[in-house]
Amino acid sequence: MDFLIDTHYHLTEPPCYQNAGQILENLSACGIRTVIVPTFSRDSILRLKSLKKTYPDLPAAWGIHPLFIPGSPPLLINLIETHNTVAIGEIGLDGRAGPKADESQEAVFRDQMKIAAENNLPVLIHCVNRHDRIAAILRDFPAAKGVIHRVSCSRRQAEQYLDLGFNLGFGPDICESRFRKMRDLAQWVPVESILFESDAPFFSSYPMEPDRPADLGPVLKTMANLRKTDPEELESIVMQNTITLFDRLELTA
Repeated sequence: MDFLIDTHYHLTEPPCYQNAGQILENLSACGIRTVIVPTFSRDSILRLKSLKKTYPDLPAAWGIHPLFIPGSPPLLINLIETHNTVAIGEIGLDGRAGPKADESQEAVFRDQMKIAAENNLPVLIHCVNRHDRIAAILRDFPAAKGVIHRVSCSRRQAEQYLDLGFNLGFGPDICESRFRKMRDLAQWVPVESILFESDAPFFSSYPMEPDRPADLGPVLKTMANLRKTDPEELESIVMQNTITLFDRLELTA
């Protein structure tokens, strides 16, 4: 493996946050060019702001997760100009909160989509059991671009996202046979729509050392095996997909 970009790495959360310096220092040794760090709550925003003081080149995505409402999307506006801000996220809808939360979740999601649209930024979308609603809302933002984070949906729903021009994010889930839905998607999704992510540290069964970034090598190898394609060719395409989507990403030498 040469280099990949981890498009969803929660460096703001323990044990990553406490070991941020060592993790960032070890990126290249682990085949990772950089990591994109999303927020999801007020606390994670504060921690990412703190990290950015020490590591100003750290690629940032600012957002409020649907399960962490109330959150105030307008506060994101003050963060957009932060150096190497590359996306709005993690945002979206989560059905686990129940139908009573749908209205407030959709309102906050729309507000954050508007911020992304006004600033021409891609979005990192979280969705659990609300894929058709997400797709319907995205149609109201025809210029929107982004990725469906840790995608797990039916083929029909995935095709909706692809028709809207969205990428699909795959991570360690595809390395385990129990995640059949994700592995099925991985086999047929157009290669130009694939991104890689770890969602570290929120994938408990994936081996991870506290002072090192998540290893995307197994994700690449598994994806190549599922698609019966050359890993090096796949790696190159996924890297280009990432750079194309996150066009404000400033990669240091």
